[in-house]
Amino acid sequence: MSYKVIWRDGKLNPADYLSRHATPNSKTPKSEMQEAAELEKTIWFLNFGPFTEAISKDKIISETKKDATLLKLRIAQKKGKVQNEDEDLAPYKKVFHEITMRAYS
Repeated sequence: MSYKVIWRDGKLNPADYLSRHATPNSKTPKSEMQEAAELEKTIWFLNFGPFTEAISKDKIISETKKDATLLKLRIAQKKGKVQNEDEDLAPYKKVFHEITMRAYS
């Protein structure tokens, strides 16, 4: 299969419309400029931040075993309820029925 490439002047090329008809920054609403800046930050963090590093299941298990609150939550789940006096687990009371845990070694 062969292709033929034909050059077209940008003025005649509909794919080039936005680059030739972009709204100037001075006329772009402030809210759009702020949104664009936030999106740029998000893209930067996704590319260069620590969030792109994979966390292994073993790492999650080992860190969960070290966390006192998560250990209490695991015990409460085995019992089927959160003790009212346990302030560490208070944030979990409303969603306790949604929490599930798998057995880990």
